Amino acid sequence: ALEDQEIAWKARYAATRWSFILSSLCMIIYLWLGCMFYRSEAGWSVPDALLFTVYTCTTVGYGGPQPLPNTAAFHAFTSVYFLVGISGVTVLGAHTYQLVMLEATRMRSSPLQRRRGNGNGNRTLSRSSSIDGDGFDQEGD
Repeated sequence: ALEDQEIAWKARYAATRWSFILSSLCMIIYLWLGCMFYRSEAGWSVPDALLFTVYTCTTVGYGGPQPLPNTAAFHAFTSVYFLVGISGVTVLGAHTYQLVMLEATRMRSSPLQRRRGNGNGNRTLSRSSSIDGDGFDQEGD
């Protein structure tokens, strides 16, 4: 049973880590595509275009480089880029949170290190109903 729990833990961690890496890579590619569009459409430098894409995706709204082009292509692309970007930032934030929480839980209670004596010399895994439902203690006992 302990080996099964360890395998499940490693699988969950690996899946979460890959989700985080994939969403980070997608966000970097998304920012790069926006940067290239704004560089070609508005004639901005790469740092200015990158700044505008980050402001747009994170809804900071400082405006970026001035003046903003007043073309239909610019407005249409920015509208779609904004909506998709908010979703991307949300997904990346969720994956970051999930990975940080798994790391914190792993540091507090590794399945192989959470053993305690049961009175007759045998060692058993300490089980409890934790908040995140993984079955491992959240506090040291």
